[in-house]
Amino acid sequence: MDHNLRLIDMGVFVMLCSSSIGSITTSQALLVNSIYDNDVSRSSTAFGNLMTVVLMLQLLLSPTYGLLTDIIGRRPIMITQMFFITSSSICLIACCNNRSIYWMVAAQVVLGLCGNLFQTCATQVADSSPHDKRGSNFALSVGVPFGIGFSLGSYLSSILNFDSTFTYALVANVLALLFCAIRIPETKLKIIAEKTPSITLSSLNPIRCVLKLFSNQSLKSWSIVVFVGGLSYQGFLNLFPMYSTHVYGFDEKKNGLYMSVMGLTNVLVQGLVLPRVLQKYGDVFCASVCLSIYALFCIMMASFKTDYLVFASLLFYSLGVMVDPILNGIMSKQVNEDQGTLQGGLSTIALTSRMLSSLLFLNLYSYTTSENTTVPMPSLVYYVAALLSLIAAKSVTNIDETSK
Repeated sequence: MDHNLRLIDMGVFVMLCSSSIGSITTSQALLVNSIYDNDVSRSSTAFGNLMTVVLMLQLLLSPTYGLLTDIIGRRPIMITQMFFITSSSICLIACCNNRSIYWMVAAQVVLGLCGNLFQTCATQVADSSPHDKRGSNFALSVGVPFGIGFSLGSYLSSILNFDSTFTYALVANVLALLFCAIRIPETKLKIIAEKTPSITLSSLNPIRCVLKLFSNQSLKSWSIVVFVGGLSYQGFLNLFPMYSTHVYGFDEKKNGLYMSVMGLTNVLVQGLVLPRVLQKYGDVFCASVCLSIYALFCIMMASFKTDYLVFASLLFYSLGVMVDPILNGIMSKQVNEDQGTLQGGLSTIALTSRMLSSLLFLNLYSYTTSENTTVPMPSLVYYVAALLSLIAAKSVTNIDETSK
């Protein structure tokens, strides 16, 4: 199987997975809200705690999956992860039918057991890409397909009821599992196979995995950027359905439409803009600009109150989160061997920031919307996110100045 076909297959697989994610992103948050009788404060706290469970499990398992991809290969790990994701979809259907928070907990626990699927996808793309093309290939084979699938799934969630939405998610996951088993090849490099690492308790320790990254000064600096930047944008998708329902008056259909448009703008930006700006301006400069643009987006979200302005701001969101594949490309091209281990460490940092981001923003939002709050300002969450994004942008500038 040649290089181009491998990346195309990865794109189809990511598209199937992300269409499932897009369909349930708003639906599961709104389902939790309905279980708690539309009590925004209680449901946002509960959903934040559920996301913490998922991210904690993914955090603990990411080093394991990263190491195992270097030992037994990428493909069998992806198939295992898809099995857990598909099982989680079955639990969501049961939750929808029974309106029970316990089934939602089961769904999130099983989802957490899958680790970070896209960490494994990124490892496959790194295996199949030359160093100078990894950033753009991450965008074209993961970022763009993710946007297309996410947009499709989000649109379907806006026109389907809960039952049909979760059924679609299950079908998409089953198709992705079958496609992975039939079409996704093994990409583990022969040079790595000859230097296969051994499994030890210390090698599976997420803290040790991060410390291994920090042993390289350059990777340490960029890891801090990934963490601080992640705090600002990783919690957005978990927060938005709650925020938009309370502040903008969005219903399930409008939330789904918003996520669909978001997916489309991500496709256009990562497919058309990212490769060109990387080639012209370089990855370090682009990373700093993207984080600054995301800070601007957060300020817009905190200020805007009308539908059309909220939708218009999505262009700034897509330009901002373009930093994700850029940072992944910057870090992965500094490592030739042990790509799985690198992606495991990077995923540990990203998941930690996402977990803390969800806890911070959902609980802060819960506090600012509660009856007894002394700070009745729901938009405060976006001002905090803007500040964190600007700190990350400044860190990128410091790295660039230090390296010169």
